[in-house]
Amino acid sequence: MGTTEKKEKRNEGPAIPEKGMECVAFEELNALKKAGLPPGYVTDGFFVKAQNNDFKVKIRYADIVWIEAMNNYSHVHLKDSRYITLAYNLGKLETFLPVRYFARINRSEIINIHYVDKYCGNSLHIGRHLFLVSESFRKYTFSCFNELVKKS
Repeated sequence: MGTTEKKEKRNEGPAIPEKGMECVAFEELNALKKAGLPPGYVTDGFFVKAQNNDFKVKIRYADIVWIEAMNNYSHVHLKDSRYITLAYNLGKLETFLPVRYFARINRSEIINIHYVDKYCGNSLHIGRHLFLVSESFRKYTFSCFNELVKKS
């Protein structure tokens, strides 16, 4: 093999997996590299200093059921029925949330779309909680749900 062939082989990137979790992990790793982040960057949640606490605590995206605005604070409601008050307004907090989990439904609430049990009209139900979706967020919110529709 000549020197030009070796250079061409080195310049080829790693082979892209064809399907499955390996493909997702590969794409996520490439996205981290493009963003200038280390390969071990935490992608399942974020760390934040909760109100009246010295420690920074990890909040996993999968544990967040919904978030509600309270003036310049946000209450992050978790699946174990606890909530954490953060000194961030809802708009700032929304920038930390991945769109594959969360949808803003009105000016004061963001929900984890994976926890929605049922919906009808402009209302969503997560457990025993009822949420109203405002008109400006309705189209996007309801497009997140996969429906099985009977064809006539």
